[in-house]
Amino acid sequence: MAAVKATATEAVTDRSDTEDPAAAAAAAMPEPEAVKAGQGVEFKQRWWARDGWLIVDTRPPGMPAGQQRGADRLLAALAQTVCGERQPTVAHNIDWPLFVNRSIKHDVEEARFYLQQKWQSAEREGKIRYLLMLGDATPELLNCEPPDGFAADMGGWEAGDLACFVGPALSELMHLPAQKRKFWHRLQPWLDSLP
Repeated sequence: MAAVKATATEAVTDRSDTEDPAAAAAAAMPEPEAVKAGQGVEFKQRWWARDGWLIVDTRPPGMPAGQQRGADRLLAALAQTVCGERQPTVAHNIDWPLFVNRSIKHDVEEARFYLQQKWQSAEREGKIRYLLMLGDATPELLNCEPPDGFAADMGGWEAGDLACFVGPALSELMHLPAQKRKFWHRLQPWLDSLP
């Protein structure tokens, strides 16, 4: 697995490492704001599932197509790192709300219900044992938040028989090389600790 990790780390390191960090930070897309009960929410997610893994990347609405492709390449490299596979068994692009209709609530409860249905769909291929959540709003949307006292901006924890890890959205990692290095530094020991 160490060879796979090195390959994926190299694949994720792109030309943004040589750019001015201040310019990269200014160009970075903002994360979706934390969701609140009863309020409408808007987000995009890319789901990747295979062999007990589920990777969920929350992306900002309005993310340009070029950045979407870049984030998809990072997702493919990350997926190869975690289970050595290039193609997902289940892949979903989720745009929320699904459609605009003022008579329908598009609040966090509806979003969670919809995502729970997607989760069940992903589990038809096998039970999800490892959950990698990318983006500030992702744990809250999936109703899988870290335990009390978990103060890290990225890291892992156990939720019953589910091993969880939260980190920055791939759109953020593309523009902030320091965050990218920190993410890989925290992710690799967590991967090594998994059964």
